[in-house]
Amino acid sequence: MKKRFLKPLIFLFALNMIATGLFAQGAYVSVNGGYGLATARAVPYNIYFMNYSSEVGRAVFGSSDISLGHGFNGGAAFGYMFTKNFGAELGISYLIGAESKATEKGPSYNFNFTVSSNMLRAMPSLIIAAGFERINPYAKFGLIMGYGDLTYRQAGLSDDYPASITWKYDGGVAVGINSGIGVLCRLTRKLSLYGELDLVNMAYAPTRGEATEYMMNGVDQLPDLPVRFKKVKLVDPLIDDWNNTSPETEPGQTLKQNLPYSSFGLNVGLRVNL
Repeated sequence: MKKRFLKPLIFLFALNMIATGLFAQGAYVSVNGGYGLATARAVPYNIYFMNYSSEVGRAVFGSSDISLGHGFNGGAAFGYMFTKNFGAELGISYLIGAESKATEKGPSYNFNFTVSSNMLRAMPSLIIAAGFERINPYAKFGLIMGYGDLTYRQAGLSDDYPASITWKYDGGVAVGINSGIGVLCRLTRKLSLYGELDLVNMAYAPTRGEATEYMMNGVDQLPDLPVRFKKVKLVDPLIDDWNNTSPETEPGQTLKQNLPYSSFGLNVGLRVNL
């Protein structure tokens, strides 16, 4: 009786070991980090962001467009090579965006403006590799989806009094295309070093905003603001009815805009074969 059950158990155990071994041969995890440079810029409609200086009887304007995709990023990925030439990967990356800056100067005021963004991004990709043993070139392409926030800050002096206001925008999902080329260099049977040139083509349109700070001469003004002036919905199309303004107890509205998050940069990382 025992022998009748022993053979199937041995068979199932052996089958499981074979399947696990086959999976482990093609599976890997990796960690990476790098920096991306902006490849697209735009002038934001829904926030004030312009270089401006004025004197008595004279004003100088300068446009100041922004890009929110440039900055440091770090992440990890899980992938599986079905053959030595073809595979798939799911990457997770977190963008720490660099600041874009502008200034406004006048006879009785001086303000600095900054805009930056952070974003968590998921990147499912297909991989095509040369299949070489030691140094293996490859290319990858796929989608990129992100959820993040945008921080806008205005700070300076107004009539010699310090003043500052900070807005945070979020909501909505960014979708784009991610592609890249890289080289994988095998160090040991399990460990490899790689470098990638990555191109991200993506835009993001926040759907809501809220003032998180409003200080005048050291006094917090935020609690006294009506909801309409410290919360906003970003919509498209925007219907501006001058005869029917929104109640002060409800968020205001402004035009939703796609902001550029496209970048081109270098990532380096380590891959561990499972």
